[in-house]
Amino acid sequence: MELDAMKSLWQAHETELKQVSAVNEGLLQRMISDKSRSALEQIKNTEYMVGSLTLLFFVLFLLMGSKVGSNPEMVISYIIAMTAFVIEFAVSVFKLRYLSRINIGNEAITETARKTQWFHLFIIRERLISIPALFIVAPAVYILVFQWVKHESALDHLPFSIAEIVITLVLGIIFSLIMYRRAYLNHTRSIMDSLREIEEFRSEL
Repeated sequence: MELDAMKSLWQAHETELKQVSAVNEGLLQRMISDKSRSALEQIKNTEYMVGSLTLLFFVLFLLMGSKVGSNPEMVISYIIAMTAFVIEFAVSVFKLRYLSRINIGNEAITETARKTQWFHLFIIRERLISIPALFIVAPAVYILVFQWVKHESALDHLPFSIAEIVITLVLGIIFSLIMYRRAYLNHTRSIMDSLREIEEFRSEL
């Protein structure tokens, strides 16, 4: 009789432990999921801002198209700038559509981790392409803006123009590196770290 009572107590204790573990796992997963969703939303917000600014500049440059003239440097610069805006906007749309497919908390952790890792690598590749592209896009935009603002050719003030372009490139590269790290890479790492925490917690149960 005492043995049966002890067995019943032990089974009840085991059931209670399982219930507590399940509750703890649920709470932890919810907390980590909320943290991951917050990081994902911040990435989306950044991308909405980038896409909106790109579209704004595209419209502004489109309206200024009549003032490009026939000078080869203006025409080539305009084509380069408009092409860059179109590509950047298309990439922003692609990234937002991809991010909308990441459903944290409602899909398998391995699937979320796979999608997040792919996006993380995509951002690294984008950074490797976009920073060298600044050496083409920045001078083109500078030539256009210089002509529109000062009504003179930037090539007629070459030493001054080169100095300003170099400063613009340096500032642009610094800004790009900071933005990619703070707005994208840090958040994707945060999501992957959160998913890893859930897996580690589950393995300890």
